[in-house]
Formats: sequence, C-alpha cells, structure tokens
Amino acid sequence: MFNKKKNIIILTILFSFIMVFIYITPLFSISNKENENQADEVLTDSQLTSSEYAAMFQSVFQYVLGNYVDEVSPDKLFDGAMTGLFNSLGDPHSTYLTKSQLLDLTDTTEGEFGGLGIHIQKQVVGLESDTKSKELPYVKIISPIQGTPAYKMGIKSGDYITAIEGESTIDLTSDDVLDRLRGKPGTEVTISILRNRVVNFDVTIKRAIIEIPTVKSGLIEDLGYVKISQFSHHTATQIKDVFMDFNKKNISGLIIDVRNNPGGLLNSVVDIADYIFDDGLIVSTKSRITEENSQFLASKGTIIDKNLPIAILINNGSASASEILTGVIKDRDRGIVIGNKSFGKGSVQQMRYFADGGFKLTVARFYSPNGVTIDKLGIEPDIQVDEKSISDLTDDETISYIELLNERIIGNYLFENSEISEEMIVKLVEDIVSKGYKLPKDFLVNEIRSRAQRLMDNPPVYDIQNDEVLIKAVEELNKI
Repeated sequence: MFNKKKNIIILTILFSFIMVFIYITPLFSISNKENENQADEVLTDSQLTSSEYAAMFQSVFQYVLGNYVDEVSPDKLFDGAMTGLFNSLGDPHSTYLTKSQLLDLTDTTEGEFGGLGIHIQKQVVGLESDTKSKELPYVKIISPIQGTPAYKMGIKSGDYITAIEGESTIDLTSDDVLDRLRGKPGTEVTISILRNRVVNFDVTIKRAIIEIPTVKSGLIEDLGYVKISQFSHHTATQIKDVFMDFNKKNISGLIIDVRNNPGGLLNSVVDIADYIFDDGLIVSTKSRITEENSQFLASKGTIIDKNLPIAILINNGSASASEILTGVIKDRDRGIVIGNKSFGKGSVQQMRYFADGGFKLTVARFYSPNGVTIDKLGIEPDIQVDEKSISDLTDDETISYIELLNERIIGNYLFENSEISEEMIVKLVEDIVSKGYKLPKDFLVNEIRSRAQRLMDNPPVYDIQNDEVLIKAVEELNKI
C-alpha cells in the first residue's frame, strides 16, 4: 500500500514537472526570440537616446533588486553601478564617492589632516589610457609633502604603493588607499614600495597631523630662490611678500622651484603668474559646458621686473597648477624650464553632491597660451637634467640597494644620530661597503645626505652642493 502511494506521488510529481516544462519552454522560446529581435534592433539602431539608456538602467536596477537570489540593498547596487560608470571613463580624476568616502575626504588645500603626507593617484586598470601611459596597476605617489613622515622616511615621487599591511593595492582605489593610510596620529602603518619598477622594500611610517607649508625662499648669492610646494589659499600672498623682498635686495635672477608640487588652486597660480606678466593670456580652459570655457588674463603691472631672468624647475612630481605656471613661462618665452618632464595633469574637476554620496567629474582641460594641453602629456623642459636615480645602477648594484633598504641600515643609523657630519657620512659609507654591499660610494654619499636632510625638522631651503638641477639653473642664469 505504501509503495503504491509512493509510486502515485512520484508519477504525480513527474507529470507536474513535465507539464511545467512544457508550459515554460514556449515562454523561454518566446523570450529568446524577443531577445534576438531586441538584439537585432540594438545592432541595427545603436543610437539610443540618453533617456532610453536611463530607462534601461532603471529597469535592470529594479529587476536585480527584486529578483536576485539573495536580498540586496539598493544602496549597494547604486554604489556598484556608479563606480562602474565612472571607471568606464578611464579618467583617474573622475571618481564616484560613497557617503563614507565623502566624510573621509580631506581637502589638503584647506589646512591640516592626519596621515603620512603624500599625494597619490591611481590609473583605472585595464583601460586604453592605462596602456598608453604604461602605468602599473598600483597607487602611484605623485609627491611626498616636505617635512612629513613619508618625506622623512625617504618616500619619493614616482614610487608605487604595492601593499598596505600586506594587502595588495591592485584592487584598491585611491580613496581606499587613503582610508587605510589614515589613522590616529602616533600609530604606525607598514607599506610596500616599488621604486623604478625593480626595487621592492617595506617601510613602516608613523602617522601624524599633516601641516602643509607652501613657500620657502632664500638667496643663492644674488639670485632669488623660491620653492612652492603647493598652491593653496595663502600661497599667492606669501609669494607676493617674497617677490617684494627680492626686489629690495636687487636680485639679478629668479629661480622658481615647483618640483614635487602636485598643484592646488587655480586662482592662486593665476595670481602668481600675474606678478610676472602685465598683459596677455596666462591659461585657458576648454569644455563642452559653456560657462567652463574661460580665459585668464594678466592685469596691468607686475612685481617682477620684465627683464629679470627667470628659471623654473620641474620634475615628474610637478602637476596641475605647477604646469600652468611652467606653461605660461615657457610659451611666452619668459624664462627657461630646467629639470625633467612634468606629470601631465591638466584638467578641471567639479564636485557634485547628493543624499548619499557625490562625485568628482572632469569638465574641462587647461590649455597653455600656445593652445597646448598638458593633460596626460606633461611639459618637456628646455634643459633636461636627470637627477641621480637608481636606474643608473647595474643589476648587481640594484640587488644590493634592495638589500640595503630592507636591512634599514641607513635609516637606523640616522635615527640614532640626530646630527650627522660629512665625516660620519664617509664612515657610514665605508661600513656599508665593508659589509659587502656592491654600491658606488658617490651614490651612497648622496643617498645618505638626502635621507639625513629629509629627517631634519628645519631642513635647508636648498642644497646647492648636490642638487644638480638647481646647480644648472644657477649656471644658466649667471650666463645672462
């Protein structure tokens, strides 16, 4: 009796399954035919309107929200969709920001923030712009801020952060990296650095409140030297004071150093350029948005005499506003550009906010007076001076350098000796060589001297003995 009932149940289930399958199959068949027809329509008429795309997105969004196998929150779907939308632009400066990212976002042009003291950027991985620039899929350091923990620990422009506390940065955005680097002042974080694409080492850095100095100045004999580390709200006023002081001292030439300057505020750099030019175009912006198309012109009168020779120093850490100042000086033949090609960030971003987030979107590009955009291209110097680099080392020397960094011999010595003389540097070099490290002595001397200066609370404004770019600038201005 039991087996008979069981057989009846099995037959009933089987019959029901067959009926359901027969009923559903035509639906799938119809659905597939509809999909094929829709696909044909898309292939033959790809010019859908933006409102049609928006309707398609809303339809998919609602369908996934209501039908995905697991319950999913609408904010998660929205964040994912927005992230994908902005990634599709292939522009590292156009970014969707979640609510938490907006809360964490700190504008470094406004004052103080906690962290290591670095400006970073990450290319969107796997897109055409990435392959053209040949960037690696890690976060790249545009520049360390002078006097900050990262700067003192020897972090350099062009370094890549490959991991944070052992976690790879390949799948992390710039904002994700910033979140992990920030923390309570006094706490430590270990980051893995890739330098010149061949040297890997770890460095542990103590977090601190970051104060951003923007202007330092001094005299090199009768030449005025000013270093601008960033263009903030007060930079133009500080530069005005420096220029006026230089005038009182009757300088014979001016050196403007914007190496490792990541940029800043547009009005700040325009004001500074206006101190040098008394008419004509400084920079223009071009956009699809009418109100974003602008020309910034110099006003009558200058602080710097029009006949005063000028040299401006750049490297691959010079970006954005730094390139605007460099571009106008170069294009209008107002001075000589010395150093290495600049970074190539010549775009304008707008911030937009909504209830649970916001975004940065590139809406325009900068153009120099000659109508050239520096975006993704950078500015070539008039006189190229290659700063000493580990790329000059042989393979065996590079291996020794990696071992030296990972053993932290130089760093530990400098931390144990707050003041270091030239004699101490020579002795340390001899000790390193005697331990079997196959590195040129002049390379070691420069490495130690550079690291020692970075650790100083009040480092010298300039290093005329070892800074080859600065030495060349002085040489060129003295010829005029």
